[in-house]
Amino acid sequence: MAEFTNWTPDKDESPYSYGTEYPKYALKDFSWEIISEEERQEFTNEGKLENEFVSEAWVLAEMWDLHLINQLRVTRLIKPVRYLTKGGDFITDFIEIREKLEDDLDDYQPITIYVTYPFNSLIELKIHPVSVTTFGAKIKTGNYYWIGYIAWQISKLYEEIFKNEYENVGLGPHCMADLQLASMRIHKNNIITLGINS
Repeated sequence: MAEFTNWTPDKDESPYSYGTEYPKYALKDFSWEIISEEERQEFTNEGKLENEFVSEAWVLAEMWDLHLINQLRVTRLIKPVRYLTKGGDFITDFIEIREKLEDDLDDYQPITIYVTYPFNSLIELKIHPVSVTTFGAKIKTGNYYWIGYIAWQISKLYEEIFKNEYENVGLGPHCMADLQLASMRIHKNNIITLGINS
């Protein structure tokens, strides 16, 4: 068996590199706000986003487990169970899902996520694409979204609310360990609504 003697610790996230640099990730913090009652009424009006439905990713990840992730790179391991297209087709192949997600989201615009359950308030979460720099024949930087990253950002919002803001959002008798991120429903204009199980 070959012995690799040139493996060296990477200064950033990656523990080792060999002969090349690992991709570098740059992340901008998310922001969120509680939506006014008037805007909430407008949003919850039946069918408001139905005509703007694009696709739905089924994630089925425990909110508690997601919030424990402490490195962005690890979120690449979170894969959707299946992906429902507007035409009603289910995709289960990961490569096809990744390509479909790239078509459905604009990687150069923030995503707006509307969060309701289990709160009495409507919360608007804004997350930004990850800037990824890769080192190959050429150094290349691009913006990306992936399901695990989006799920992780959602869980970090829940963590912040459960720790510090539970009185302001009207939190019912729940804890984060009760909640599962079941699905992300993707709409036009980089809007996502959530299916949360408890």
